Amino acid sequence: MNIPFVPNREEYLAMILQETRVSPSSEMVPLRRAVNRVTASEIRCTRMIPDVPLSAMDGIAIHFDRLVSDPARMENWVSGVDYVFSNTGNAVDEQFDTVVLIEQVTVLDGGGVRLAQFPSFAGENINPPGSMLWEGEVLLAKGYRITPSQLGLLAAGGIRKVNVVRKPRIVIIPTGDELVPVDLPLPQGKNVETNGLVLEAFIQQWGGEPILYPIVPDDQERLTQTLRQAASEGDIVILNAGSSKGSRDYARNVLGKLGKVYCYEVAHGPAKCTSFTMIEETPVLGIVGPAVPAEMTMAWYIRPLIEHILGCPITTSRYISAVLTREARSHVPFDFYMQAMVQKTAEGAYRATPLITFRPNGVEMSTCAMGLSVQPGTSHSNRVEMSARANGILKIPGGRVFQEGEEVEIELKVP
Repeated sequence: MNIPFVPNREEYLAMILQETRVSPSSEMVPLRRAVNRVTASEIRCTRMIPDVPLSAMDGIAIHFDRLVSDPARMENWVSGVDYVFSNTGNAVDEQFDTVVLIEQVTVLDGGGVRLAQFPSFAGENINPPGSMLWEGEVLLAKGYRITPSQLGLLAAGGIRKVNVVRKPRIVIIPTGDELVPVDLPLPQGKNVETNGLVLEAFIQQWGGEPILYPIVPDDQERLTQTLRQAASEGDIVILNAGSSKGSRDYARNVLGKLGKVYCYEVAHGPAKCTSFTMIEETPVLGIVGPAVPAEMTMAWYIRPLIEHILGCPITTSRYISAVLTREARSHVPFDFYMQAMVQKTAEGAYRATPLITFRPNGVEMSTCAMGLSVQPGTSHSNRVEMSARANGILKIPGGRVFQEGEEVEIELKVP
């Protein structure tokens, strides 16, 4: 059964966020394991820091009024009575209320002192009680993704365990008779299953718990059984490949039988055969097999969905303006996203080179099949460039031609 809705990138993302029900559970984790976790509730300070006045600098602690009332007498002061040495972070005895920087102090032979500069007010260079943290104040709000910077704050506030949102379980199902696991020898005519490895790493980085299934062969019954199991085990299921219209692409039939299919494809390329299905309350995202478009859609759709479930702010793309170094065009009636290499010129402007893949004889390869065209012989690009050198993405609206020298908007793949 054909599903008429073919969403663009923005519509697809809005759809999966709207249809995915969020009811996350929480767990307590030790402070040392809290980095990159999302707070399930606000965290409040359990104590006042400091709880006594502390010296903010190395110097001598004095009583301000005693100095002001008789400054000439300080040459006869007695150490331990009229002043004491006070180091940064140390408690200041309650009989003193001001610290003079040690660089401003000359200690005389008899123990008295001279000051190169007098303090301006009582309490100068003193950290009063509660000046760093107040008992009961909010240290972190709910939905805050914890970074290493906050560990010290939480520790100072008396926090030893943190209430965090449980990581969503993301089941990854690689499919295809042609695939071989990364740790086995590669027979002739086969391909290494790399998407699962990449997805697993991305999901860990984004705050999820990946569950990578073994490769499922192109068998309709096996795929059906695997999807049923995955939908019961995971909070999100990623079905990788088998989503096109080949003779052994069974994803469409299986998804239609197991759940409600919202779309079988999207209105953009590459990765046009990106699907979305709900099997009961579990979202199933169908991701294409080719590595580069698969990685693009991982960042566009899986990361926001994980953040949606975690209840933290959703990461948005950053864009810059750049001048194209060559022509790029699309003959298809939908948006096409092309990898690009962005460089900064000596003048501080940016230039972007679209990366087009060619066969050794110069005939356009995969991008030609998706309706893209560039001038023959302009460049040679391969997966190394796509994966290791491409730092931006150029969106080409359907049928649009971008000329060499034209200023375009580039979506950044890196910070």
